[in-house]
Formats: sequence, C-alpha cells, structure tokens
Amino acid sequence: MQPNPHRNQLFVASCLALLVTSLSFGIRAGLLGTWKSEFGLSQEDASIITSTAFWVSHWL
Repeated sequence: MQPNPHRNQLFVASCLALLVTSLSFGIRAGLLGTWKSEFGLSQEDASIITSTAFWVSHWL
C-alpha cells in the first residue's frame, strides 16, 4: 500500500474542522442568554437548542 501523499493536508483540514466546531459551540453558548430573553425561552428550550449539535453523531 502506498503512503498517502496528502497526509499533511488531511491533518490541517481536520484541525480546521475541529476549530470551526469549537467556535460554533462557543458562539451558540454566548448567544444563548440573549436568545432566552429575546424569545422568552425556558431552560428546557435552551437545552434543546444546545443539544441539536449532537444529533449529527447519531446519523453517522
């Protein structure tokens, strides 16, 4: 089997994907208080909004 010549590119791409994912969690967490007050969300509603990020893992 030949070694993968794009190994470094794959590593950089995976690091960028992790960075974007972590930023999306941070942005969502930062806006959650604003959303709760602006839209009158309960704590349960806010929990559902934050949990949607984990739904994708069930489809893989």
